Amino acid sequence: MTTSSTTKKDVPMSVRKVALASTIGAAVEWYDFFLYGTVSGLVFNKIFFPAYHDPMIATMLAYVSFGVGYISRPLGGLIFGHFGDRIGRKTMLILTLIIMGISTFLIGCLPTYNSIGIWAPILLMTFRVFQGIGIGGEWGGAILMAVEHSTEKDVGFYGSWPQLGLPIGVFLGTSVFSLLSGLMPEEQFLSWGWRLAFLVSVFLVAVGLYIRLKIIETPAFNRIRESGTQARVPIIEVLRNYPRNVILALGTRFIEGLNFNVYFTFGLMYLTTIIKLPRTTALNAGGIAMLFQCLLIPVWGALADKYGRRKIFALGAILTGVTIFPAFWAIVSFPQYTLIVYLVMALPFGAVSAPGFATVECHLFTNCRESMRAG
Repeated sequence: MTTSSTTKKDVPMSVRKVALASTIGAAVEWYDFFLYGTVSGLVFNKIFFPAYHDPMIATMLAYVSFGVGYISRPLGGLIFGHFGDRIGRKTMLILTLIIMGISTFLIGCLPTYNSIGIWAPILLMTFRVFQGIGIGGEWGGAILMAVEHSTEKDVGFYGSWPQLGLPIGVFLGTSVFSLLSGLMPEEQFLSWGWRLAFLVSVFLVAVGLYIRLKIIETPAFNRIRESGTQARVPIIEVLRNYPRNVILALGTRFIEGLNFNVYFTFGLMYLTTIIKLPRTTALNAGGIAMLFQCLLIPVWGALADKYGRRKIFALGAILTGVTIFPAFWAIVSFPQYTLIVYLVMALPFGAVSAPGFATVECHLFTNCRESMRAG
């Protein structure tokens, strides 16, 4: 049995409660993180980058600001991964939730380009950097909380639960955005309506914090802390001794991230801006596909426990590569069937998403976790 798992008698808290708490907290953070992506090509290009009269350039700049969050994500992973191994996973998860909530709220309060000029996009990208830092620390911590409370035979299933936070968060974001944009005129929506989607994050964060304060630290970390064998600089230990594992983990994350962002970030902008599909139609298609994803992820996780995590992940990766070009051809040629295409593409995304994180934790970093004991 790997060190990332525990026996049932060692589990002091129900793994279901821990997995559920990780899922809810992750949903709040993904709501904040991907709400920015949904709004980028529909609102931010108009109100934060209007100095560029070419709409395409303004949209590209808006997505550059969205991409800043991905650049800062590794920094968040390094910072909170380090202190998560030194101080504890629970403390870091609470802190990442607070950072994400404050950043999202400030974006909702930010004056536009017409009010403060160049400072508007500068501040927007600054808050986006902190969003990336928050989600960078969130992902690893949430997965560890679920995986380290699991047993070897169900680590794929419970390890997939925090990944439910992504489709839940995206569904909430697209639904709120679609509702607000449908309830008010375009001018009113661009003026202040979009801000409500960001400001409501305060209430979601409050719920997430309440739930996370109820969970306890993982048994694996408690054993290391009690023995006093934490590594002084965990990331150095990992990079020095296991560079191949780090590269494999990056590749694992790249496939899942590519799949999601092609369809549910770039795809929504492409449908509304290039194909001219009604905004609510595109957002509803993405939201329904995310609900479908919520059903698929635990199923793929259970299948990964039965048939092997790497096999299921490999199947999803192959399906992603084979279907990505036909899917976009279908969207361009038959935009009225966008929802069907999105539902079909949810299948390979779930296959790479559900078992990918347990694969990284249990197969790639088993030896790395041993190094944390080496001190």
